Amino acid sequence: MLVVGPSMPVKSLGAFLQAVKAEPGKRTYATPGSGSSGHFASAQFTQLTGTSMNHIPYKGAAQAVTDLIGGRSTAPSPRWARCSRRCRPAS
Repeated sequence: MLVVGPSMPVKSLGAFLQAVKAEPGKRTYATPGSGSSGHFASAQFTQLTGTSMNHIPYKGAAQAVTDLIGGRSTAPSPRWARCSRRCRPAS
């Protein structure tokens, strides 16, 4: 599942990658802290996809999810499933 905030109105992974590549370094990803498994997963994701995103480390998942929903970050780390209760499928 690809989870993005309202500031990133895409409906597929391909559209997400296209939008991120169009504006290198402008988009962000949130993790529950520097050196966390989410941080490493996100860094690997950007490396494998050839994208450039800025890391926003939080002191836990709760504030990161709040900021994602509030549009202050583009995407959470790929490992987060906590958003699933608050997310709806793209239509």
